[in-house]
Amino acid sequence: MEVHIMCLAGSTWLDFARQCINNKWM
Repeated sequence: MEVHIMCLAGSTWLDFARQCINNKWM
């Protein structure tokens, strides 16, 4: 869930987007 908030923040959209998708799909 922490990733979700960080993902929204989008500090590093490119890097976070990839991790967010990986976490969401996993």
